[in-house]
Amino acid sequence: MVPPVDQGTYARLLALCRCSLLPVIVPAHERAPGVANVLMSVVDTLASGKPLVTSPHDGLRRLMAEGVPAVFYDHADPADLARQLRHTLETPGLADDLGGRALAFARDRMDIYRILETIVTEQIL
Repeated sequence: MVPPVDQGTYARLLALCRCSLLPVIVPAHERAPGVANVLMSVVDTLASGKPLVTSPHDGLRRLMAEGVPAVFYDHADPADLARQLRHTLETPGLADDLGGRALAFARDRMDIYRILETIVTEQIL
C-alpha cells in the first residue's frame, strides 16, 4: 500500500520495487480508523515489468482467464503469502521471467483502447 502521492513519486516507488504485492482489499468498515487503503494498480504493476503477487479475487477474474502472469496466494492462509513471496524473490530467474511476461501481457492485452472496448461491450452494450 502506498499513501496518495504525485505521479512522479508513484513511478519512482514502483521502479524501486522488486515485486508488487496487491493484498486483498479490506472493506472500509473493517479497517482501523484513519487508515487509507490506497493500492497500486494492476495495470501499473504489469506495465512496470515487476512480478505481481496477489490473491485471486473478482476484480482479477477476466485477467486470470486471459492468463495474467502473476503469483497467487491464498488470502485465508497468511503463511502462504510468505511462501509465495519468498518463492518469487528467491527462485533464480523467476522474478525476471514473470516481469518480462507481465510487461508483454500489459502491452498486448491492457492497452487503453482494449480496456475501453471491454468497458463499452460489457457495461454499456
